[in-house]
Amino acid sequence: MLTKLEKNINLLEFKYLSTDDVLIKPTTGLLSTRSQATVDGTFIYNSPMDTVASFALFNQLLSSGQAAVSCRFDTIENRTYELALHKNKPNYWFTVGANLKDYKMLEEYCSRHSKAFLNICVDVAHGDTISLHQLYKQYSRQPWCRSLMSGTVATPESAYAVFESGCTHIRVGIGPGSACSTRIVTGCGVPNLSAVFTIEEVFSQELL
Repeated sequence: MLTKLEKNINLLEFKYLSTDDVLIKPTTGLLSTRSQATVDGTFIYNSPMDTVASFALFNQLLSSGQAAVSCRFDTIENRTYELALHKNKPNYWFTVGANLKDYKMLEEYCSRHSKAFLNICVDVAHGDTISLHQLYKQYSRQPWCRSLMSGTVATPESAYAVFESGCTHIRVGIGPGSACSTRIVTGCGVPNLSAVFTIEEVFSQELL
């Protein structure tokens, strides 16, 4: 017997599209120069990749009201410095791996800094696994964990599963582009425009 989630997913018309498959149709422009354009809202999150995340980028994003996501591959000295500098900023996200080592490090850090409240990003290529659901629950139960971002998912079923395990933010994108290492190595993924659309559609229409 199909669950309510499965029935509602079946109602969606799946079109597997990547961003390369779609263009935005231009209309009459209102700006005299593109320098007048602004981005409104806190919807920009940088990738936690070591070639993207940096102190300079964090400062620019945070000063613009956007979200800054750290890199878990940085040195422990830099990671600790970032925590001291940004730990209570609502748009700063501290990135951890899918392991208990980072969890225990944060548990110890927050026991010494009782007023620390953190946004946690779990950086892993496949965010819907049994061991990760256990880790999500551990983080979400902690008083110092303000918000929790899942590892990457690509289907409504996985998005709902990580939500049920305590994630407040869902990171979407497994094998979304031709340069993605997960796609190259494993052959796994879903075209990202379709992944984002189907997950948003299920959640926004309260089909769950």
